[in-house]
Amino acid sequence: MLWYRKLNLLMLVSLMLVITLSCTQNQYLKGDQYLKEEPSPGYLRHEQVVFVDDGTCPAGEIKKVTGGNMQRSIPRQVQCIKRPQ
Repeated sequence: MLWYRKLNLLMLVSLMLVITLSCTQNQYLKGDQYLKEEPSPGYLRHEQVVFVDDGTCPAGEIKKVTGGNMQRSIPRQVQCIKRPQ
């Protein structure tokens, strides 16, 4: 009976960890908002696009960051583009 309680506790802790990680990850994935800094590696899905306004691009432009894939050695793409309207 004791192993059953430990298993339930382990499942509960695992579920809480998954929820916490998904909430933490979602702060980088908000639709039309500009981020203040580039997301850490692993936070963007492959080919997911976010816009970052960190002041590194010239006036009137914003940084477009496209997620890569670390498992397939596809690097993240970063470029300055005209600010979307």
